Amino acid sequence: MRHLSIHRHHQPSPRTEFLEGLAAFRDCTEAEVEEIDRYGVTMPIAAGKVIACQGRAARECFLIESGEVEILDGETRVGTLGPGSWIGEMAVVAGNLRCASVRTTTAVSVLTFNAAELQHLLRYVPGLSGRLRSEVAGRQAENAVTGLCQVRPGTARRRLATV
Repeated sequence: MRHLSIHRHHQPSPRTEFLEGLAAFRDCTEAEVEEIDRYGVTMPIAAGKVIACQGRAARECFLIESGEVEILDGETRVGTLGPGSWIGEMAVVAGNLRCASVRTTTAVSVLTFNAAELQHLLRYVPGLSGRLRSEVAGRQAENAVTGLCQVRPGTARRRLATV
């Protein structure tokens, strides 16, 4: 009697396919992207909502799937981010307070990771770990030049009011 082996071709989910196309996961294997997909939770957020507050503890970070956000130092807009960009990863990775606020300028969809999930992914997904740590180092260097995220003795930062 002959045994037939059946090889099933694994079809990635539509979200996994989308994630594979993002620069943030360029160095990840398909299996690594699937692992990231398993941990992330998609959240739709309306325009005008604050999703990260300067000076507060970081319990999660976000990856923008669609839409745009603005980065605020106090009330001053210092930049914008769009699809494929991380939000809040610096504070989660370093265990620091958030050094800027983030407000949606359009409706956005974000993939959310709590601190434990991100730490797991950084430990077990080498393609993500190297790229994300490199991005964090780049942002820290940029922030050192611009003064964003610098603690100023005797200076209390105003909290951004939630819109």
